Amino acid sequence: MRKLDLENAWQGAPLFLKYRTQSTMEDAEALAGKGYPEGTVVAASFQERGRGRLPGRLWESVSGKNLLFTLLLRNSSINTLSRLPLLIGLAVSLALEKLFSLETEIKWPNDILFQGRKLCGLFCMAGSDRILAGIGINCNQLSFAENLGGRATSLAVILKKRVSRQQVLVAVLREVKAVLADRDWQAKILKRLYLRGREAVILEGLPPGREVRGIVVGLEPDGALLIRTEAEAEPLRVVSGEITG
Repeated sequence: MRKLDLENAWQGAPLFLKYRTQSTMEDAEALAGKGYPEGTVVAASFQERGRGRLPGRLWESVSGKNLLFTLLLRNSSINTLSRLPLLIGLAVSLALEKLFSLETEIKWPNDILFQGRKLCGLFCMAGSDRILAGIGINCNQLSFAENLGGRATSLAVILKKRVSRQQVLVAVLREVKAVLADRDWQAKILKRLYLRGREAVILEGLPPGREVRGIVVGLEPDGALLIRTEAEAEPLRVVSGEITG
């Protein structure tokens, strides 16, 4: 594991790079147990067991092409864990907007899209005194597995040029720290919320879950999605699940 000489918004917190690892989440968890400070980062060129949000889902990435990292946060800095993936998503969206003038959308609860295609995925895991935020941003990968069915993209595909993964990392960390202290986060996410004002199909809870169809109308302060359905007089709160259509 090599220490990177890069700017970190959390001054003094180290950034590490592993060329190959099982999972940056596992690496960061081990460092958290050793007392490493908030803002510590473990990035990898390739990980064999990159985790997705739901059980059994993996984050697949071509070696050396994308930005894959886990950020260590301490519980004292986060008021509501349930909204953290949205806050991290906002930070990624803002970083890409400032670096590349890209207008991305935040797909509840944990994806970043560009023109309907997945550009970034997020996964957060909490422990007794820590939160691990796993972030995967497609940077320089030019082709994707057939089973993704044209649902993924990358910065290189969008911009038609290679990008610096280190530059993206530094920018994202800067925005994450700023967003965690931003009281206006909800309005900024709503501005970028995928399918806001349009009909969506949502699988509520864990699969197989309950299918809900309605109009996406907003977010609660805890990050719950608000859906207006024909059956309910008031907007329905969806605490967990995923948008499937």
